[in-house]
Amino acid sequence: MSGILQGLRQFSFTSVLIRLALAMACGGTVGYGRSKKARAAGLRTYMLISIGAAMAVLLTLYQ
Repeated sequence: MSGILQGLRQFSFTSVLIRLALAMACGGTVGYGRSKKARAAGLRTYMLISIGAAMAVLLTLYQ
C-alpha cells in the first residue's frame, strides 16, 4: 500500500492518469446517486466537474 501511494506522489504520466481516473470515479459515484433521485445535476456533470477540479489541483501542484 505504501508503494502505491509513493508512486502517486511522483509526477508521471501514469500517476496523472490514475489520479484523474480516481477523480472521475468519485464524481461518478456522487453523480449516480443524484441521477437516481432525479436531481438536476447528474452523472456526467459531476464527472466533468471532478475531473476539472483534479486537473486544476495537478496544475497548481506541479507548475
